[in-house]
Amino acid sequence: MALDWRRWIEIVREHNRFVVTSHVRPDGDSIGSAVALRAGLQQLGKQVTIVNPTIAPPRYAFLDPNREILAANDPVARAVVRDAEVIIIVDTSSWDQIGPVRPLIESAQAKRVVIDHHVSEDDLGAVMFKDTTLPACGLLVLEALTALNCTITPEIAESLFAAIATDTGWFRFESTSALVLRVAAELVDQGARPDYVYRRIFEENSLARLHLMGRALTRLNLSPSKRASYTYISRLDLQETGALQQDTEDVVNYTLTLAEAEIGLLFIELDERRTKVSFRSKGSISCTELAARFGGGGHQHAAGAVLNMSLQEAMKTVLEFVESCLGQPQPPCEEAQDDARCG
Repeated sequence: MALDWRRWIEIVREHNRFVVTSHVRPDGDSIGSAVALRAGLQQLGKQVTIVNPTIAPPRYAFLDPNREILAANDPVARAVVRDAEVIIIVDTSSWDQIGPVRPLIESAQAKRVVIDHHVSEDDLGAVMFKDTTLPACGLLVLEALTALNCTITPEIAESLFAAIATDTGWFRFESTSALVLRVAAELVDQGARPDYVYRRIFEENSLARLHLMGRALTRLNLSPSKRASYTYISRLDLQETGALQQDTEDVVNYTLTLAEAEIGLLFIELDERRTKVSFRSKGSISCTELAARFGGGGHQHAAGAVLNMSLQEAMKTVLEFVESCLGQPQPPCEEAQDDARCG
C-alpha cells in the first residue's frame, strides 16, 4: 500500500535535532535502515545520532565504520536523547523491543515517529508510517528518503541493500517479490555492492561463532511428529566457546534445512529464568501466531518471544504447544494475535 508521507516531510522540515533508534538484538534491517536514514537526514543539514539498545554486532560494523552508533548506557546517548526534537524508531513498534532505550524516550520531550513493517505494535505515542506488506523496513526508509528528495548515495544504497537483503533471507524468502528485486537492482545501480555486503555479513565469522554453531547443529533434533525441528544454546555454550550473544543470530535458519521440518525453533538461555525462542516456518503455519502465544510476535515466517522460564521449561512448554498446533487443520493460535509483540 502507498503511504502518505506529507506529515513526515513536515516533521523533518520543522525540526533539526533527530535521534534514530531501533530494537534489541539489532540486525541488518534495523542497522541498515537507521544508518541510511541518518545519512539522508544529514544531507538536509539535520543533526542525527543513532542510539540503539546496544552497539552494532561485529558482522554489521561495516555499516557504521566510524563507530558512531551509541549504546543506550552511554552518558552521551542519554544527553543526546534528552536534547532531541524528534525520535525516530525504525523496524519495531514495540516498547519491549527497544529495551533500555525506552526510559530515555519516555523521559524526553521529543516528538516520536515510527517507521516499521511489523504486524504487532504498541501505542508508542508516535506518528506512524507503517506498511506490513513490505518484507523489510529498508524499503520504507527508501520511501521516506525519496519523499524528502534525498540523493541515494552509494553509502545509503549499500545500507538499504543490506537491510533488504538480510530481511528477505538474501532474496530467498517467500516475501521476495518482483518489487523487492527491482529495488535491489536500483540500489546496485546507485552504488550498493552485493558481493561486499554478503562477504562482510556471512563470510567473516569468528572462530567462536562457528564453534557455537557447531554445538547448536550437533543438538538439532525433530519433535515427535517430525514436523518441528529444534535446538538450543546455553549460557555455558557462550562462555566455553567465547562467542557473543550476537553470534546466535541466524542459527535458527539451519533448523529449517531439515527436509521434514515445517517449523524450526531455536532456544537461547538468557539467564536462569529467561529464555528467548526464535520461530521459523516454511509452510502455512504462522510464526507470528505461535510467538504471540508467549507474548512475542514478528512475521508470518519469522518471529520470536522471550519466556520467563528456564531453558528446560521453555523447551518443554513451547514444543508441546507447537506439536498441538501442528495437529490442527487451521492456522494455530488465532486468538492470541491481539497479544502480539515484535519478537
